[in-house]
Amino acid sequence: MRPHDSLGVLFLGDVVGRVGRVALAKTLPILKDRYQADLVIVNCENATHGRGCSHEHYEELLAAGADLLTSGNHFYDIKAVFNENLDWSRLVRPINLGPKAPLEGVRTIRVRGRTVRVINALGAVEMGGFYERPIPAIERALAAGSADYTILDLHAEATGEKICTARYLDGRITLQVGTHTHIQTNDERILPKGTGYITDLGFCGLDEGCLGAEAESAIMRTAFQLPVAFNYVEHGAGVVEGIFAVLGLDNRCLSIEKVRARAVA
Repeated sequence: MRPHDSLGVLFLGDVVGRVGRVALAKTLPILKDRYQADLVIVNCENATHGRGCSHEHYEELLAAGADLLTSGNHFYDIKAVFNENLDWSRLVRPINLGPKAPLEGVRTIRVRGRTVRVINALGAVEMGGFYERPIPAIERALAAGSADYTILDLHAEATGEKICTARYLDGRITLQVGTHTHIQTNDERILPKGTGYITDLGFCGLDEGCLGAEAESAIMRTAFQLPVAFNYVEHGAGVVEGIFAVLGLDNRCLSIEKVRARAVA
């Protein structure tokens, strides 16, 4: 039984296409009840045909039960993020995109009377694009104000960059999760100074494909270097992956465990 003054956080990996969205909608109420989650965060990076998250799908994920959404390297693929007439107030975009990027790279919300600061950042290794390295941007966010808990979604390719960032920030943030690779790792742990960590949450999407896409298209592209677009199917067996973490007082993570569920879309 977890302490009564703790905070339960369910954080789910990259939602990929319709299968991921439907699987999430079917399983999230069950997962929230099972873990008694106080806060649900979902990475929506691939929710719209694998490339970003449209405003329609943003609202769909919130309606499914997410409290906040994080993003990644496909943030700019959806041009509606520049539309100031749309409410994107529960989307956290990568903080290191640059000073003129729309929306916010850090958001602070109140949960059960406590402040939770959520930061999204892009890794620098093998990610492409023109991004500031994540640590200076994260440092500025930490220096800008305090919060009871700080959660970081590091959307990055390189496993080494993820663990090095977590070791550097250990004790200064409460929880760091990795996203982007769509492969759930088996290294969830609490670091020596109290920060909860996992290299990658995994994803929410087609279970019998490749990274959420239909397998054949992904194989043609990756194994044979053919200019084939990933095919994101509309129906199939879906998987939902992530972690559940219990956050205690003094900005420390008390426990962290992997989450994995299935649903047919």
